[in-house]
Amino acid sequence: MNNEEAKKFVTSVFDKIKNAKTLDEIQKIPKEFKELKDPKNKFDESKYPKINFTITKEEIASLKEIDEKYVLQSNDPVLKLLYAMVWKQGDLKKINRIIEGIKNEESNIGNSVVFYQFGKYLANPSAEPIIDQHVIRAFSVYETDKSDEKTINKLRKKKTLTSKDSTSISNYKEWLEKHIRKDPKEQKECLYYIDKILFSTGKAIKL
Repeated sequence: MNNEEAKKFVTSVFDKIKNAKTLDEIQKIPKEFKELKDPKNKFDESKYPKINFTITKEEIASLKEIDEKYVLQSNDPVLKLLYAMVWKQGDLKKINRIIEGIKNEESNIGNSVVFYQFGKYLANPSAEPIIDQHVIRAFSVYETDKSDEKTINKLRKKKTLTSKDSTSISNYKEWLEKHIRKDPKEQKECLYYIDKILFSTGKAIKL
């Protein structure tokens, strides 16, 4: 799709989300767009199964399994396996960004903005969204005037999020706070499905 088509598509998706009054209406949105039904754009739940737990500040305060040098101090086989996987990916230091997000601490997050926000989500999934490059790509195009093709084109090519995207992330969270006020009992589920929808939306328009 060209930039005009991408902008129209993104705007339509956000308008559908904004106008949805129930969780059921949000869940039906992907059926209304061929781009969201396309298997190559769909959120892969086998890769990212739904998280059904939270992590509290108190739990983080009592965490003694990993010391300040990120050396594991546990014999739990599951924890050892997960630790080894994170170690192999070179992501151990990003644990601090997640912890800072859980504690809602001010942080010099640099390019670990996704992990910091993920920590905030783990602490409060009913109020904080998960964000990634696809979600913010979709929102940034939505925010950009349709006449600004140069910016839209640049956003569609963007691959990773950095600290420079903090404003876009804040704007996205403000947009959700303003428009996604459903039944409090459904709020967590609403944010979960919106994340899936916008993941697919941002992936569909990526150049």
